[in-house]
Amino acid sequence: MGKSLGGVAQFGYRWNESKTALELDPKEAPIRKEAFQMYLECKRIKATARILNEKGYRTRKGAKFSYCTVNNMLTNPLAKGLRCSKKHGFQYTHFLVLLTVAVKM
Repeated sequence: MGKSLGGVAQFGYRWNESKTALELDPKEAPIRKEAFQMYLECKRIKATARILNEKGYRTRKGAKFSYCTVNNMLTNPLAKGLRCSKKHGFQYTHFLVLLTVAVKM
């Protein structure tokens, strides 16, 4: 798909060493997965953020999860295994793990 334009990887992911592809972050990916599972149970973004915070989870910068943070995490196309490229539009990637696990519940 070409070179990355850089930027910070979404919560739950990190850039590989050569900065050419995203990979699951072993510390953050389980939290992201749990956020999807919580949302499927309670159907509320604010409630999902509150539960994440009550469990002591924090964002990469150490802040509490907010409505906007959780909404972005749940609605970002990357969560469905899609990456956007100016040249190719949406392309499937191998990041279907999180969504597949959450949807099978």
